[in-house]
Amino acid sequence: WSVVDNAYHVSTAGAALAQAGSTAWSEYSFSAMLYSGDSDGGDLGMIFHAQSATQYYRFRWNRNAAGTAGSYVIERVNGGATAIGSAAGSYYDLNRWYHVEVRVSGSRFRVYIDGAPALDVTDASPVWTTGAIGFFASGQSSADFDDALVTRLDEAGCTVGAGDLVTYTLTISNQGQAIGHDLVITDAIPT
Repeated sequence: WSVVDNAYHVSTAGAALAQAGSTAWSEYSFSAMLYSGDSDGGDLGMIFHAQSATQYYRFRWNRNAAGTAGSYVIERVNGGATAIGSAAGSYYDLNRWYHVEVRVSGSRFRVYIDGAPALDVTDASPVWTTGAIGFFASGQSSADFDDALVTRLDEAGCTVGAGDLVTYTLTISNQGQAIGHDLVITDAIPT
C-alpha cells in the first residue's frame, strides 16, 4: 500500500488489506471511491466490522480477465470466507472510478454503487456486530482507493433551545467533476 496521486494505491498478486478505525464502531456508513486499472481482472472491496486482519466482513467485487463476468459478494471472513449474499453479472469497468457505500446496521449490510442499491443482505449467524473498516484487493496490479468517509447511522440526537448556536459540518461526497458558480446550500431546521 502506498499513496500515489493522493489516493491509496495497491499492487499485489495476492490478497491485501488496509484497516483503520475502532473495533467498537457500530451502525455506520462507510463510503469511498474505488478504481482498477488491472486488465487481468481481480477483486476490489471494502471491509467492515473488522476485528483483525483475519476476522471481518467484506464487500468483494470481482471481474474476470475478459471483462465479461463478475459479481458482488458480501462475505464473513473468519479464517476462511463464507458468502452471506451475492449478485452475479456485476463486474466493474476498468479505468473508471466508482463510488461505493456500505451501510452497516447490526447484521444487516447494504451496498450502493454510484448511489444505486447493489446488495441488501442480513447475516443469519452474525459473528460480530461492531468493528473497524478498511480496503481489500486481490490479484490487482493497479488498484486505487480514495475519499474514504465513515458516518454514524444511529439516532444520536441532542436538545437545542431557542437562541442556541448550532454548528454542524456538511460533508459533500464528490462523485464526479462539475463546475459550480454562486452555489447556495440550504437545510431545513427540524420542527
